[in-house]
Amino acid sequence: MASSVQAVTPPVEQIGANCAAPVYASDRLVCDDVELRAIDRANFRASTAFAPLPLADGGLIEASEPWFRRRSLCAFEVEHRACLLEAYRDRALILQAALASGGKPRRLRCQGEWSKRALQMTISGNGAVLLADTGQLFAAATPRRPHGIWQPAVSYQQRGKRFAFEPRGKATIICNPDS
Repeated sequence: MASSVQAVTPPVEQIGANCAAPVYASDRLVCDDVELRAIDRANFRASTAFAPLPLADGGLIEASEPWFRRRSLCAFEVEHRACLLEAYRDRALILQAALASGGKPRRLRCQGEWSKRALQMTISGNGAVLLADTGQLFAAATPRRPHGIWQPAVSYQQRGKRFAFEPRGKATIICNPDS
């Protein structure tokens, strides 16, 4: 007995909306929205404009393709457009920080699972934070938005001199920069 089930082709790897032939709900919304389309194009250009640092083992960097797939899940949110806008703005902060020359790195002393890492933190002019571990990119974090729909891969809150990093789905890590 032959099966009537047809195989479904896996989605094509994307790092920007395919406005020539949008298939997915989030792509269609982006392509029909002037603001979202402009941010999508800018992020696409930025993500192809640099060669990232080598990634540290166990790093919390979300590469372009996994980020893009996760941003497509905004289609399941009641506020689809708002979710996409937050996702794109968050990604723009990280890409801009990675492309900028950056400030002077500061060594961090962290608690918990990051306590044995030799982390250095660079805060970009746009508020994004890049963390390196022995010269390799470990994490990129954006300021925490408590009521946002989109959840960044890593967000942070500054409390006085302390930084509270919140990796998505993991425990908060408290770090203190060296003076």
